[in-house]
Amino acid sequence: MAAYQRNYKEQHGRWQSAQHHHSDRARARRRERQAEMPARQRYAAQYKAYDSARRLTLKAARVEVFEPREIFERDAWTCGICGEPVDPAIAWPSGRSASLDHVIPLSGGGEHSRRNTRCTHLACNLAKGSRLT
Repeated sequence: MAAYQRNYKEQHGRWQSAQHHHSDRARARRRERQAEMPARQRYAAQYKAYDSARRLTLKAARVEVFEPREIFERDAWTCGICGEPVDPAIAWPSGRSASLDHVIPLSGGGEHSRRNTRCTHLACNLAKGSRLT
Protein backbone atom coordinates (compact mmCIF):
# COMPACT_ATOMS: atom_id res chain seq x y z
CA MET A 1 0.00 0.00 0.00
CA ALA A 2 2.81 2.45 0.82
CA ALA A 3 4.33 1.96 -2.64
CA TYR A 4 0.96 2.66 -4.26
CA GLN A 5 0.54 5.89 -2.27
CA ARG A 6 4.08 7.07 -3.14
CA ASN A 7 3.48 6.30 -6.80
CA TYR A 8 0.07 7.97 -6.75
CA LYS A 9 1.43 11.16 -5.15
CA GLU A 10 4.24 11.28 -7.67
CA GLN A 11 1.89 10.88 -10.64
CA HIS A 12 -0.81 13.09 -9.18
CA GLY A 13 1.68 15.88 -8.45
CA ARG A 14 2.90 15.84 -12.06
CA TRP A 15 -0.68 15.79 -13.34
CA GLN A 16 -1.69 18.70 -11.08
CA SER A 17 1.20 20.92 -12.18
CA ALA A 18 0.46 20.09 -15.84
CA GLN A 19 -3.20 21.03 -15.32
CA HIS A 20 -2.19 24.29 -13.64
CA HIS A 21 0.12 25.17 -16.54
CA HIS A 22 -2.59 24.22 -19.03
CA SER A 23 -5.20 26.41 -17.33
CA ASP A 24 -2.87 29.44 -17.44
CA ARG A 25 -2.37 28.96 -21.18
CA ALA A 26 -6.09 28.40 -21.69
CA ARG A 27 -6.93 31.55 -19.71
CA ALA A 28 -4.47 33.58 -21.79
CA ARG A 29 -5.97 32.26 -25.05
CA ARG A 30 -9.48 32.99 -23.81
CA ARG A 31 -8.48 36.59 -22.98
CA GLU A 32 -6.95 37.01 -26.45
CA ARG A 33 -10.09 35.70 -28.16
CA GLN A 34 -12.32 37.97 -26.10
CA ALA A 35 -10.18 40.98 -26.93
CA GLU A 36 -10.65 40.21 -30.64
CA MET A 37 -14.39 39.52 -30.30
CA PRO A 38 -16.73 42.48 -30.92
CA ALA A 39 -18.34 43.94 -27.80
CA ARG A 40 -21.81 43.01 -29.04
CA GLN A 41 -20.85 39.32 -28.92
CA ARG A 42 -18.96 39.53 -25.61
CA TYR A 43 -21.82 41.26 -23.82
CA ALA A 44 -24.73 39.70 -25.72
CA ALA A 45 -27.01 39.47 -22.67
CA GLN A 46 -26.52 43.12 -21.72
CA TYR A 47 -27.10 44.27 -25.30
CA LYS A 48 -30.23 42.13 -25.54
CA ALA A 49 -31.65 43.71 -22.37
CA TYR A 50 -30.76 47.21 -23.59
CA ASP A 51 -32.30 46.62 -27.03
CA SER A 52 -35.46 45.25 -25.46
CA ALA A 53 -35.83 48.27 -23.15
CA ARG A 54 -35.17 50.65 -26.05
CA ARG A 55 -37.81 48.96 -28.25
CA LEU A 56 -40.38 49.25 -25.44
CA THR A 57 -39.52 52.93 -24.96
CA LEU A 58 -39.82 53.61 -28.68
CA LYS A 59 -43.15 51.77 -28.88
CA ALA A 60 -44.54 54.06 -26.21
CA ALA A 61 -43.14 57.20 -27.87
CA ARG A 62 -45.19 59.34 -30.22
CA VAL A 63 -43.64 59.31 -33.70
CA GLU A 64 -44.23 62.00 -36.30
CA VAL A 65 -42.95 61.33 -39.83
CA PHE A 66 -40.74 64.07 -41.29
CA GLU A 67 -37.41 64.58 -43.01
CA PRO A 68 -34.48 65.76 -40.86
CA ARG A 69 -33.66 68.32 -43.56
CA GLU A 70 -36.96 70.10 -42.72
CA ILE A 71 -35.71 70.66 -39.18
CA PHE A 72 -32.25 71.73 -40.35
CA GLU A 73 -33.79 74.34 -42.66
CA ARG A 74 -36.29 75.47 -40.01
CA ASP A 75 -33.37 76.05 -37.62
CA ALA A 76 -31.39 77.87 -40.37
CA TRP A 77 -28.61 75.26 -40.14
CA THR A 78 -27.59 76.52 -36.69
CA CYS A 79 -26.56 74.15 -33.89
CA GLY A 80 -29.12 74.26 -31.09
CA ILE A 81 -26.44 73.34 -28.53
CA CYS A 82 -23.37 75.47 -29.32
CA GLY A 83 -25.06 78.12 -31.49
CA GLU A 84 -22.51 77.87 -34.33
CA PRO A 85 -23.51 77.35 -37.98
CA VAL A 86 -23.78 73.79 -39.32
CA ASP A 87 -22.32 73.30 -42.81
CA PRO A 88 -24.75 71.23 -44.95
CA ALA A 89 -21.86 70.20 -47.22
CA ILE A 90 -20.10 68.26 -44.44
CA ALA A 91 -21.14 64.61 -44.46
CA TRP A 92 -21.51 62.10 -41.66
CA PRO A 93 -19.45 60.83 -39.74
CA SER A 94 -17.66 64.17 -39.31
CA GLY A 95 -18.32 65.73 -35.91
CA ARG A 96 -19.23 68.97 -37.71
CA SER A 97 -21.96 67.28 -39.81
CA ALA A 98 -25.65 67.92 -39.17
CA SER A 99 -27.45 65.75 -36.63
CA LEU A 100 -31.05 65.64 -35.43
CA ASP A 101 -31.24 66.12 -31.65
CA HIS A 102 -34.24 65.26 -29.47
CA VAL A 103 -34.56 68.08 -26.91
CA ILE A 104 -36.29 65.66 -24.52
CA PRO A 105 -34.54 62.35 -25.30
CA LEU A 106 -36.63 59.40 -26.43
CA SER A 107 -35.13 57.45 -23.52
CA GLY A 108 -36.56 60.12 -21.20
CA GLY A 109 -40.07 59.87 -22.59
CA GLY A 110 -39.69 62.48 -25.33
CA GLU A 111 -41.45 62.15 -28.65
CA HIS A 112 -40.04 62.00 -32.17
CA SER A 113 -41.74 65.14 -33.46
CA ARG A 114 -40.89 68.40 -35.15
CA ARG A 115 -41.55 70.21 -31.87
CA ASN A 116 -39.06 68.06 -29.91
CA THR A 117 -36.18 68.08 -32.43
CA ARG A 118 -33.51 70.55 -33.43
CA CYS A 119 -30.48 70.86 -35.68
CA THR A 120 -27.11 70.20 -34.01
CA HIS A 121 -23.56 69.23 -34.87
CA LEU A 122 -23.03 65.49 -34.55
CA ALA A 123 -20.23 66.05 -31.99
CA CYS A 124 -22.43 68.36 -29.89
CA ASN A 125 -25.30 65.86 -29.98
CA LEU A 126 -23.09 62.92 -29.00
CA ALA A 127 -21.51 64.92 -26.16
CA LYS A 128 -24.98 65.86 -24.89
CA GLY A 129 -26.01 62.21 -24.74
CA SER A 130 -29.38 61.66 -23.06
CA ARG A 131 -29.19 64.79 -20.89
CA LEU A 132 -31.75 67.58 -21.08
CA THR A 133 -30.33 70.94 -22.21
